Order: sequence, then structure tokens, then C-alpha cells
Amino acid sequence: MAVCVALVAGGVGSSRADELVTMTGERLEKIKITGYAEGTISFRQPAGEFAELSILDLRTVLVNSLDVKDINEAELYMVQGEPTQAVLRYERALRATDGFWKELVHVRLLRAYDQAVYPDKAVIQWLRVMQHDARVAAQLIPQSIPRTRTPAVGKALSALERCLGKESAEPRRQLTKLLRFAIYSRIGADFADEVVREVAVPPLVGAIATESAYAIKLAGLRRLLEMGEVDAVLTAADAAIQACPQASLPGLLLLKGEAQYATAVEEADYVRAGWSFMRVPIHFPDDGSAGRCLWWAARVHERIGRTAKAADLLGECLAVKTLDAETRAEATAALRRLTESGGS
Repeated sequence: MAVCVALVAGGVGSSRADELVTMTGERLEKIKITGYAEGTISFRQPAGEFAELSILDLRTVLVNSLDVKDINEAELYMVQGEPTQAVLRYERALRATDGFWKELVHVRLLRAYDQAVYPDKAVIQWLRVMQHDARVAAQLIPQSIPRTRTPAVGKALSALERCLGKESAEPRRQLTKLLRFAIYSRIGADFADEVVREVAVPPLVGAIATESAYAIKLAGLRRLLEMGEVDAVLTAADAAIQACPQASLPGLLLLKGEAQYATAVEEADYVRAGWSFMRVPIHFPDDGSAGRCLWWAARVHERIGRTAKAADLLGECLAVKTLDAETRAEATAALRRLTESGGS
């Protein structure tokens, strides 16, 4: 009933016009969706001109030019935070649509499966979307994976293995390996270490080089660092830093600095690590890893005897409002130690 009320209240149900709502909240009303392909919705605007938007930039897709009310109900259930209800309606909408509409619903259903924490269905749906558009799949990698190997997680992993057994296109194989590694890592399986080099070392290719894909690659590189493969980490991190989306840079710079610090011998080696760390608070001060980078930079300065500068950096670190609890505790203890020893 809540969905029906929302439809009437929004003035959509009585019209044959479609409506799009972007991630920023902009409403595009009185339009007509004319197509969907390769992650892009095409539509005709009220004045008659045509336009396009990425499906990834849209929060809500309301369809009234098509007599399938399940799409709108599913979209509004997603807005209300009820993905399980949305799943039922998207699944019904699949049976009632064809052509580009069916492909559009498939992408929306993937998002619903993931938010409803149906890992097997989400992964199987993701594989289907990947076959049609690897770029979109690389943006919509399932995130809601349980931390234990449930039967559903087992089905998801089996589906990925089957895909790898027959998939020949390298971008899709690489994308599938990324998700497989992410799931094995999340459930704490030893097999993650056996396949980590497959995702951490090779460069991401083509349209799959998205922020989501780089997040998994970064996790793989960090695991390699923990395993002591510092040279491989530095080589892969340098290549990734040159090619990754800007949003992925802070995490990679932090990792590179840690690898440089781990292998530093002379003062110049530590200084190079410090530069990697400081690029983050200088160029990305609002990033979540900026505080951690300041803590590491303080360690560098203390290591090379610049204790006053180390204390200053620790003060900057503690001033970061979004600083995580672990780093805050470490920075507080380090600043106390330097102050007591006369380092500031």
C-alpha cells in the first residue's frame, strides 16, 4: 500500500510519462525512455530533444510508458530500503518485459539482490550482466557477502568457478577472478592466498578498470605485502597509480608508502616513503586515509631524527575528524611519547 500511495502522491501513476531521479537528487520529469544499451539509458525530453544518462548515475527509474507496474513498485521499494520486496517485483517484471526493457531490469535486479544479501543470486545475476556489459558489471561488483561460507556463498563461488572454466575473454576473466578473490578473502579461506597474485599483480585492462575493481586489487596488494612480497607490491602499485581512477589513488599511495618504509635502509629511502604518504593529505585532504598517512609520515620523521616535525604531523593527524579509532590511539600514544622525551 505504501508503494501505491507514493506513486499517486508523486503524480506519476496518472501519466504515461517516465521519470528519472539522479544520484544527486535531480528529477527529470515528463520524459520517455527510448532505449537502454551498454549501461546507458536514452530518453526523449519534454521539448523533444534526445539525451542519455548512465544507469550508474540514476537512483530511481520510474516507467509509466510501459504497462508494467512492478518496475515502479520495485524502484520505490528500493528507495524505502526494502530490497527483498523490490526483488519480488523485479523478478515479475522480467517475465513481463522484453528487448531493452528486460536488460534494464536485469541491471536493477542485480542491485536489489546485493542489497537484500542474496549472495548466490547476486553473483549469478552479476555474471549475466557481465556477459552483456563488463563495464557496468565492474561498477556493480556485489558487496553484501557474508563473512562465513554459507550454502549461498558456496553456490556463488561455484558459479564463478564455472564461469572461469569456460570464459575466454580476458577482461571478463579478470573481473571474475577479482570477485572470486574478494569472496574467498571475506570468508577467510586459505584459497585467497593461492589466487592473490592473479588479482594483485596484473594491470586492470580496459573498461573494467573501475574504482570498485581497484578496491579489490588494493586488498590483494595489501595481502601480498603482508606475505612479504614487497618488490611485487611496489611494481604493481606504481603501475596502478599511473592508471587508476583518481578516487583510488589515496589507498594505493598509502600502500606504496608502507612498502617503501618496510624496505627502507638509508635516510633517503625513508624520505621517499614519506613523500608517498604526504601526497594524500596534500592532494586528498578529505579522503578517509589522509589521517593514516599523516601518522605514517610522522613515523618517517621520527625514524630519521626529525622529532619536532613528527610531533607536528601527529597533531595534524589527531585533528582529522574522521580518524579511525586505531590510528587515533596510536597517534595519541606516539605524541605523548615524543612530548615526554622532549621531541616537540
